[in-house]
Amino acid sequence: LRALDAMVDNASLKTTPNDSKQDSGDLKPQAVGPVDGVKPSASHPSEHIDNTTLQTTTDEMEHIAEDSESQTEVRNRSHLTKPMNGGESSDTNNNGAETATPNEANHISSDSDSQNGVQNRPHYTKSVNEVEFSESPHDSEAGKKTSKLVMELCNQLHTELTQEFSHQLQRVLENAVDRILEHSEAENLMGGSKRLKSNMSDRLRATSESDKWLPEKKFRHRNSVLTDLFKISHIETVYHIFIAVLLIFALNTILSDVVEKGGLVHVYHFELLVWTFKGFFSVIHCWTTMFLSTCLFVYLAFILWASKRRPVPRFTSFDFAFGILYIIYQVAFIILPVVFIFKHDLAPSSTAIVCLEQIRLMMKSHAFVRANVESALLSGEECEREKSRRRHRRSLTADERFPVSACGDSVTEEVEITMSNGIPIPPFSQYLYFLFAPTLVYRSAYPRTPYIRWHFVTINLLQMGLCILYTYFIFARFCFAYFANFGRSEQFNFSLRQLITSSFGCMLPGALLLLINFYALLHCWLNAFAELLRFGDRLFYKDWWNSVTFSAYYRTWNVVVHDWLYTYVYRDVYAISRRHRRILAQTAVFMLSAIVHEYVLTLVYRFFYPVLFVIFGGAGFAIANLRGRSKLWNIGLWAGLFMGMGILMCLYSMEWYARKNCPPAQGLVDLFIPRSWFCGN
Repeated sequence: LRALDAMVDNASLKTTPNDSKQDSGDLKPQAVGPVDGVKPSASHPSEHIDNTTLQTTTDEMEHIAEDSESQTEVRNRSHLTKPMNGGESSDTNNNGAETATPNEANHISSDSDSQNGVQNRPHYTKSVNEVEFSESPHDSEAGKKTSKLVMELCNQLHTELTQEFSHQLQRVLENAVDRILEHSEAENLMGGSKRLKSNMSDRLRATSESDKWLPEKKFRHRNSVLTDLFKISHIETVYHIFIAVLLIFALNTILSDVVEKGGLVHVYHFELLVWTFKGFFSVIHCWTTMFLSTCLFVYLAFILWASKRRPVPRFTSFDFAFGILYIIYQVAFIILPVVFIFKHDLAPSSTAIVCLEQIRLMMKSHAFVRANVESALLSGEECEREKSRRRHRRSLTADERFPVSACGDSVTEEVEITMSNGIPIPPFSQYLYFLFAPTLVYRSAYPRTPYIRWHFVTINLLQMGLCILYTYFIFARFCFAYFANFGRSEQFNFSLRQLITSSFGCMLPGALLLLINFYALLHCWLNAFAELLRFGDRLFYKDWWNSVTFSAYYRTWNVVVHDWLYTYVYRDVYAISRRHRRILAQTAVFMLSAIVHEYVLTLVYRFFYPVLFVIFGGAGFAIANLRGRSKLWNIGLWAGLFMGMGILMCLYSMEWYARKNCPPAQGLVDLFIPRSWFCGN
């Protein structure tokens, strides 16, 4: 130890301020000479120790230090400051040298080896302020165990902290994602509501200064309202509820047949459903005749009139002659199908098909003639000017979902009309497309989709069939089974008490019939044909369920029929009349609609019972102009629809079975006087 202290003192004397500066700065390799030439310090008695003994001692200490460092990791590191005071050593004081610890001895031996090693051996000098401590050999095993235990504890703590951090981060991310989704869903609902309102806006402002020009119908690419609403999961659940109710109705009918009648009378045979479509093949023959007459007679007669007429902007005797011929054709088109219905004794559903197709083709032919007569009355330059004005008013904007080139509008415009003697004549293909298109308003071009989605057609036709089955189950369970014995006994005849109880019992089934028929005809059927014909504008109805007035309900319930009434009845009456224009036009629309509805019901049921005319044409028209903005008015409208459908279902069912169970009256009185009023009394 004394020899080592002497070595430390010699090393301290050897070190100069320049060396310290170099050590703390560039740390360049430096050749250190042997320690023999260094004069030992006078404060230690070890100055006569020979070099051989000193070298042996330092080699042993170096071997021990290197072995300890290779087996254990350095656990503690301390920094001792050694000021550079010329030849004074920091390890000694005036009272003598301090006793070095084993760690200090190991490092001192290493320093001694560096001083007494081979000549010109490169050595990287370290800062004199840094001193490392290593374990002695007898502490290596305990150090290894302690180090292993510490490492295990550190790893366990690291794992627990990592797991906890992961769980906390996952919870934070889940909460953030939930908030983002809620905000995004709210924005989507608001944006979807705005898009629906934009899609349901289908009119342009009037461009003419004359007050006879009212806004016109605007065709553009858009989906049906329910098609967009069913993309929202909350609204789609309502659709699932109706499917569940259909299954319950089917199960109810099956159990009723099994328990009460001992067999599947209504479900297995479907005799009522088969009977209501009796004469369906005769219906096909009648429809073919009506379609050919509309397709050929109307178009050929119009071409003959337009080609032979002189191009003057006023009516002539030639025009009146063809006008009378057109009226005769329309009257014959009304009478002949009625004769066919009674001659072949068609069932209710078959009769309804003939009547509805008859009315549809009449409205189509009138729309075609009415739209083209105005163009035919103009000549040459006037026709071109009017055409430009109409193009300005009737913009066929394509939706972003379909490119303009794929819609075919530009191609259609090029062949919009052909000229014969200066009078525009539409091509036959254009007229034929209009006869099948799901619209009653004639245009020379419609927005078209680029392709047909056959799965969409299949789904809508399948839903149409399910709606027919749905209607059958409702009638079989709540109408046929309940009113079949009407008029056979005094306990079940027409009275105020029976009317009230039966009407309230029929309100929910009647409301279901209203919704099912709306969905089947105005959504499924029209969307299927629109997809087959690539018809782009699918606005067949609006959000009538949100209406707060009956006038809004009438306008939004059936947009297809309303557009025809507005374009060819309301606007014409408004333009012709000079005083009270709005009242006269509105009255004409209501009266025509009510008469057509009663016409269809009279032929379907084979009796005249104007319940629908009184309820919706009378009371509905009287309160149609009431203005309400509160949601309470919407509740009142739904209550009115429920009660109206219940009364309709009750009274028509009573009259139907009264004419089966009660004797008829004499003459034509039986056709116009309800038999249920006197049956059983």
